[in-house]
Amino acid sequence: MEQWLEPQTARELGSIIGVLGAMIGCFCPLCIRKGWRKLLNNIFILVIAISAGLLVTGIAALCVKQPHHVWFSFLFFGGLGTILFSGLFPVMRKIFTNREMMKMQAEDL
Repeated sequence: MEQWLEPQTARELGSIIGVLGAMIGCFCPLCIRKGWRKLLNNIFILVIAISAGLLVTGIAALCVKQPHHVWFSFLFFGGLGTILFSGLFPVMRKIFTNREMMKMQAEDL
């Protein structure tokens, strides 16, 4: 069976995904401070969907006995992204809700 990715390509894919994840993590506090709830919700949903796709691809690669560098790249980043962003999604929504509540309380005074 032919491997899906060369080892160099798998390393590059992992680097790109890691940098994009870090950029999203740095962008979140800015969105929260600016009150860009809809944008951040859409980014989280997109990242969760992409991560779930990577996870499914990694499981498929593992099932068809691809080499370690192929299935690990997809499975690691898919699993990590799905767990992290799915877990942080309710936290992010609660932060926005608390900020809106604080704004309403400030207006009432």
